[in-house]
Amino acid sequence: MKNFKFLFAPLFVSLFFVSCNKKGCSDPTADNYIKNVKKAQDRKCQYNGEGICGEGITFCMEINNIKKIGHVTVSQPTSVTTRLFWANGTNQNSPGYEDLKIEFPTGTQDKLEIGSSGNSNKFQADYYSIATGLIDATIGSMLIKKNNSSDGIIATFSLTLNNGIQILEGNIYKAK
Repeated sequence: MKNFKFLFAPLFVSLFFVSCNKKGCSDPTADNYIKNVKKAQDRKCQYNGEGICGEGITFCMEINNIKKIGHVTVSQPTSVTTRLFWANGTNQNSPGYEDLKIEFPTGTQDKLEIGSSGNSNKFQADYYSIATGLIDATIGSMLIKKNNSSDGIIATFSLTLNNGIQILEGNIYKAK
């Protein structure tokens, strides 16, 4: 029995040290920041979405276990509202077309929840496809990390639509 303990003791000790070494970046302004990362595990820091959606891509999300990427347009339909719009296709009546619209208070840099417009910590979102029609998001959160003219809008989001479809791992980078 003593030999048995000595055989497994090094295994448990090595598992302890491996599990404590978090790989990431120690810079809190980086996208891949991890609190208390060990200096030996400090990896290349990623800023403004480098490599998350793909080189030069400003938008990505997962819907029904399918990753969607592309570019998002930014507009201000009113002086107090900013709109992000992503579309997969150009003709709303063509098969495979889909779009996502997110509106939030202009100048916001904070965590937002789904709610009625006009509230400073709320945002609205809707999704459209030929198969589903127009569906509002009923549950969701959005974290706007940066919102300025030099960096554009950098944000993450997740949504649950009125029909139960979930949009996960939404990322917006340097959208201007």
